[in-house]
Amino acid sequence: MVGNRRIFMSKQRNGPDFVLKIKKGIKDWRTWFIYDRRSNSLRMESRRNLALSNQNGKKLQKGKNVAMRRCKNTPDQDISFKKATINNKNRKCLTPHGYLNKDNIILTWWNCNKNKSQQWVRKGAEPKKAAKGKVWNSAFHLSIGKGK
Repeated sequence: MVGNRRIFMSKQRNGPDFVLKIKKGIKDWRTWFIYDRRSNSLRMESRRNLALSNQNGKKLQKGKNVAMRRCKNTPDQDISFKKATINNKNRKCLTPHGYLNKDNIILTWWNCNKNKSQQWVRKGAEPKKAAKGKVWNSAFHLSIGKGK
């Protein structure tokens, strides 16, 4: 089923980072995101000081876990949406670990290869071009497309 699992910020922490995972049926505040076009960062809607980035803020590399951490406008927090993929500056795509579409799988950065597990569906208001002077877009969910 397309879009059956949403990205959510889990309660699991690794130092200052909140680990991102996917889960079916979750609908609380931890699943709402917002896109800041000024800094090209993907943030939590309810905690806008947290941005999608590499775990521990390390250099962008393949296989690194994805986490929500304090926004510092660093290169590892510069995110783009291309078609249905979410990419970072090193052209790595947001991917469930092992391409598995299962509950509580952590997210990693991996080579973009058009795998269905790298396809994300935006629900709610899409992060489209904001009106002049508007920095924040409306909140949305990110659900995974078909995967293994």
